[in-house]
Amino acid sequence: MKMTLQVVSMSCLFSASASATQPALTIYNQDFAVVRDTVPLSLKAGVNQVSFTGATAFLEPSSVVLRDPAGKEQLQILEQNYRADTLSQEMLLTLNEGKTIQFEVMNQAGGQTRRELISGKVIRGGSGVPQGTMAWYGPPMGEAQPIVEVDGKLRFSLPGQPIFAALADDTILKPSLFWVLEAEHPASFDAELSYIMGGLSWEADYNLIMPESGDTLDVVGWVTMDIRFYRRNTDGQMEFTGENTIKHTPRDELVCLYTGNAFDLVGERKQTSFKANAPSGVVPQLGPDGNPLPLPPGAKTDREPWIDESFEIKLRNHKPNPVEIRVVEHLCRWSNWAITEKSAPFKKTDAATIEFPVPLKPDEEQTVTYTVHYSWHPL
Repeated sequence: MKMTLQVVSMSCLFSASASATQPALTIYNQDFAVVRDTVPLSLKAGVNQVSFTGATAFLEPSSVVLRDPAGKEQLQILEQNYRADTLSQEMLLTLNEGKTIQFEVMNQAGGQTRRELISGKVIRGGSGVPQGTMAWYGPPMGEAQPIVEVDGKLRFSLPGQPIFAALADDTILKPSLFWVLEAEHPASFDAELSYIMGGLSWEADYNLIMPESGDTLDVVGWVTMDIRFYRRNTDGQMEFTGENTIKHTPRDELVCLYTGNAFDLVGERKQTSFKANAPSGVVPQLGPDGNPLPLPPGAKTDREPWIDESFEIKLRNHKPNPVEIRVVEHLCRWSNWAITEKSAPFKKTDAATIEFPVPLKPDEEQTVTYTVHYSWHPL
């Protein structure tokens, strides 16, 4: 059965957007994405403090762009800061390095639980690295243990549950962007925020369902490039036949996929004849560029060198339905060739390839034969 697949839509990235005013995400398959979001601005004339708490922890700070999508307002950005040091126990321990804090310890005594507070100096907080730094440039080589000094002795673990002071006004609960903007006049509008982030990639999975007969495929797509093939058997059930991958392909281009070997279609190929003729008994030799090399000294060129060879390809169809098999033959000995004998019509697909389309009925066997003549003009 001759199967062709035409790509309807293929791109090097996956995009998702609800509307022009809602967040948009373009995911590239090199482990990064471009995010577009909206920041409502209500500016007064002069210097303004603006914050945005909807940024991701994987944001690349140097890629941030804040602008008026309508192009009516010119934003003068005096300062921009990105903070991903969100609140966590590890982060607070890091911020308290060199300070003495209290640790809560629960002790069991006489069947009762007794709460005790002990003091310890935080020498090292542990793995309190800001998330954004780790996310974009990769995880750290190893996690650092916290070090706490209690009663003049160092501990490579926490002596209890740490107790911290109340949160400050500048505490970050999630990754945030901060700007200092200067405006010439009051203005209110929705600014467009765009930035690059890491940690996202995509693939496209396609399940192809082949019918029992015909050459139309049903395609079910999911957003990886492992291609799985199914076909319907005589009972209408789908059975797995193979998988392959598709490289980046433009829209409406033809895709050729190898799905495995068909066990119920058999082909046997053999060379049945080979003849060569050369001047003065010298077999023609080809150089690296494909052109014939000069003949040895004294050799005559009174005859044109040539090669004739014949092939036989036996085809058998053990399927319960008729199929068409394409027999592809590559004529690679020389560029000057001609088919002198053939058992079936063929078509020339390029300068060195021919193709025999062979229809076969169920349980039918056919034999394709051909002879090719190669010739070299004498030097």
